[in-house]
Parts: sequence; C-alpha cells; structure tokens
Amino acid sequence: MHGKWGYIDKSGKFVIEPQFADAFSFSEGRAMVGVPNRLYSIQYNWGFIDKQGRWIVPARYDSVSPFSEGLAAILFGDKVGFVDLQGEVVIKPQFDPDGGCPDKPGRVGFSRFSEGLAAVQVNGKWGFIDRTGKWVIKPSYACAQPFSQGLAVIGVREQGLWRFGYIEPQLGLAYPFVGNLALVGVGMSDDDAFLKALADHEAGKPEEEIEKELERHKTRKGYIDRTGKVIWKPAN
Repeated sequence: MHGKWGYIDKSGKFVIEPQFADAFSFSEGRAMVGVPNRLYSIQYNWGFIDKQGRWIVPARYDSVSPFSEGLAAILFGDKVGFVDLQGEVVIKPQFDPDGGCPDKPGRVGFSRFSEGLAAVQVNGKWGFIDRTGKWVIKPSYACAQPFSQGLAVIGVREQGLWRFGYIEPQLGLAYPFVGNLALVGVGMSDDDAFLKALADHEAGKPEEEIEKELERHKTRKGYIDRTGKVIWKPAN
C-alpha cells in the first residue's frame, strides 16, 4: 500500500500496518523486513519483527536470512554471523558473504541451519558449522547448500567448470533431496556453457561448431535416489 508492506490475517484485515520498504513471510514467529538506510535510498537495512509487529532484531544489518532451527544469518559490515529468536548474537560475525553456488539466493541465502548444521564460507571455501560456531566439516568446497535428509549439495570448480555432488562432486548441477529423490544434471551449467562459447568465439571457432558443442554438452536433468542410483535418466 503506497509502496509499503505490511501483514494481513486470513480475513484480509491488517494486523501489521504497511510500513516497511520490503517484507517476507514469517518463519518461526519472525519475519525479515527492510527499511531504507537513509532518506530516499533504495538500499535497505534489515531486521526481524514478531507477529505483533514489534522489533525483535532492529533493522541494522546489511542482509539477513529467515530463521531456521532458532537461528538466522545476519550480515554486519562485511561478515556473517547468527542471531537467536530473541535477537541476541550467538555466533559473532566472522564468515564471508557472497560467493557460493551459481543460484545462491541473496548474500547470506545458503547460510541457514538445517539438521543442526549451517553452510558458511571463509576465504572462498565453504564448510559447515554447528550451533556453537564450531567447524564440523572444514571449509574445502567452492559452494555448499543446507543439509536435507542427511545429505548436502556441495560443488567444486575444476578447470573453471562447476561440478556438484553429495559426496564426490561429479554432476553438472544438483539440488537438495525432497523425500528420497534429488534432481541432478549431467553436462555443463548455463554459466559454464556461456563462458566456453565466448572463449570459442574469441578463438575464431565457427559458429556452427560452437552450437554443436553446446548442444552436446548442455545439461540434461534426471533424478537419483539416496544411494546415487539413477531413477529417471537425464533427458533434454
């Protein structure tokens, strides 16, 4: 309303009046909301409110992620830490933002707790910490996603190309398990295909050959079970 966001109940009645520059759904009784960091700015500071619209975490962070398992990632300055449901910093900001998998949602999007662990990054490498901030899986991957049913997607870069997997990176793409199946892909990611086509073009390779190679190496998707067995073979 008038460029502001608020919250309604199931009858359509406002329970939290429109007052935020941006707002997201509630998770664990808290919602991440943004306010301009200065007058007329399109850059926001982020915090969390409760279902009564009261500030639990003041809007002072550069980026945040939704609460998960009682903790939420926050970006303060240029480091990522975690706050609890009362707004207390329980893991001090010490990890790096950005980077990670090609489809990472936001600056701290994959740094959320799942199954007791959270993916975090230092010096360009991703690993997993527990709720005390202690390393459980030391940083060694180019990207990592949250655990789902005992497994987490991880990725590495090999000769400039992405490879993803759950134990050994070997796939063109991979997504977390839903139930007993996970969507995976064999071949180049879209980003890798674009970079290769650009390099081939600059090297003078004919367009027809470039197109044939892109078709041969493009990602084909299918599903695997939790043992890695292909249930639905990759297809176009």
